[in-house]
Order: sequence, then structure tokens, then C-alpha cells
Amino acid sequence: NIFSTLTGKYLNVKQAGYVSHSKRINDGLSYSIAMTMGTVTFPILTKHKDNLVTFKEETHSIYKTIPLILFPFLMLTAVYSTEIISLLFGNQWTESGKYLTGFMFAGIFLVLEALLYGFIKALCVVDRLAFVTIYKRIIGIGIIIATMILFPRFVIEGYVLSSLVGFVANSLLFCKISNTNFTTLLQETAIYIAPSGIVFALLYTAKVLLSIDLIWSLVLSWGLIVIYYFVFLRFFGIKILDSIKRLIGNSIAC
Repeated sequence: NIFSTLTGKYLNVKQAGYVSHSKRINDGLSYSIAMTMGTVTFPILTKHKDNLVTFKEETHSIYKTIPLILFPFLMLTAVYSTEIISLLFGNQWTESGKYLTGFMFAGIFLVLEALLYGFIKALCVVDRLAFVTIYKRIIGIGIIIATMILFPRFVIEGYVLSSLVGFVANSLLFCKISNTNFTTLLQETAIYIAPSGIVFALLYTAKVLLSIDLIWSLVLSWGLIVIYYFVFLRFFGIKILDSIKRLIGNSIAC
């Protein structure tokens, strides 16, 4: 919320408008996913909070499944950000596309931060969680303000960095209270993010660098997504339809 206020103060009117329109989509997508995941996972994990072994097994499964299933959608939005902005707000706002792309990358860390937040809260470590939340928000807001004052052209990069700070802070706390190795968690995170990064790189190369026609680009995207969800995810032991049914079932139960 502070971010929207700051953009109006430190950016020119046109740039602030571009950021505002792209953030509206980000709020509707990244934040919705993050909040939904927190709501769904919390009651499930509280059932296992007294058994740390089972708790860690459950969190590991969730932490693997959610990024592998949802992050490709964020990357698709990043690739077709200009077209999405044009469709929703008109061609005069297409400049917002580059900001939306940055917000989608920040969305990755927002979702991961929200997942870890739910894990920590399920263990009822609310005192340290409150302290870490205040600390990371102060740092994050400081980064955004410094970026807007010193390098306003890189305001989205500052936002991504502040989101990364939030993720790292929650990671450190979760690892400490669950006896999880921090380096191992980061390595697993990189593995779960990497496939979505590859999806983005392939589609971006085809659409932008090779200038493939939009229709053929969409066909390529559809084919790549089908292969990803119904073939590639099986290497991670994830059956997409079963995973979706489980998530929906847990949501209804909660």
C-alpha cells in the first residue's frame, strides 16, 4: 500500500500511471495467489505442528508443488505483459507492460514468502514472526524509497529486491525453528523456480528476440505448457490433475 503512495510522490505522472496499472494486475494475481496459499496451508499444517518430522514432510511437499504448478502462469503473464495491458486498459497504456513483467518476478518471491509465513505461523512462533515481519518491512520500504529517490528508472527492480528481502527473512526464521538447513532450502527453491525461468526464456526468445507472430507465439506457449504440466512435472512426482484436486479439496475443507 505504501508503494502506491510513494510512486505518486517520487515518479512523474506518466510513469506513476504505468506503475499503477501494472500493479493492479499484480495485486489481482500475485497477492491473490499468496493470500490463498496462506489460507489453505495454515489449517492443514497446524494438525502436524506437534510432530516436526511429519510437519517438515508436509511443508516440503507444499513448497515443491505450489511453485512448480503456479509460477509458469506468472511467467506467461510476464511474457505477454504488453498484450495483457493493452487488452485490459487500451493501447495507450502498453508502456505498463515492462513494469508488469518486473512485478511478476517479484510475485515469485511474494508467493514463496507467503508460503513460509504460513509454515511459521502454523508452528505458533508468532512472537519472532512479528519481529521479523517488522524488520523486513523496514528494510524493504527503505530499499523502495532509496530506489525512487536515487534511481527512479529502476523502481521495479527495487520492488523485486524488497520482495527478495522478505523471502530471505522468512526463510531464515523457518530454517531456524524447523531445524532445516538454509543452504538446502535455497538450493531447493532454485530448483523449483528454474523450470518457470526456462519457460519464460523460451517464450521470450520466440516472441521478442525471434519476432515470431503473436498467433504462432500463443500456439507455442500452449504446446509448451501442455508438455510442462503433463510430461515434465512427472519428473518431480507431480500429477497435475491430482494435485489440483487436492488443492481444491483442501480449500473447500478449510
